[in-house]
Amino acid sequence: MSTFAFIPGTMTRITFEVGVVVPVGQGIPRPRSPLQAPNVALGNYTLFFETDHPSFTLVLLDEEGEEVYSAVAPSDVDSVTLPSTLTGDYELQLYDGSNYYYYCEITF
Repeated sequence: MSTFAFIPGTMTRITFEVGVVVPVGQGIPRPRSPLQAPNVALGNYTLFFETDHPSFTLVLLDEEGEEVYSAVAPSDVDSVTLPSTLTGDYELQLYDGSNYYYYCEITF
C-alpha cells in the first residue's frame, strides 16, 4: 500500500480510535478481523491521506460536540485543506460508509 511522504517537523501523524455506528434496531456489529485505521497526517491546516484509501466523509466537532465543518475526501485525492479560521480543539471523525468510524482529537 502506498503512503504519503511524511515530513517530520512539518507534519503530525494522527492516531485514530475506532467508533461504532449502531444500525437502528440491531446490536453492535463485530468486525471479523482487526480494523486498519487510516494513515493520515496533519500539516498546518491540511490532512494528508495515504494514496490507497477509501472515500471518507470527514467531520469536525467543536468542544461542545457541535459540527463545525464537514467535507468529502474522495478515494482519488491525497489531501484535504481545512478552513484556516479554525482555532482550538476539535474532534476529527472519518466515516467510510461502514459500521465503523475513526476519530481523534486535533488542535489548531
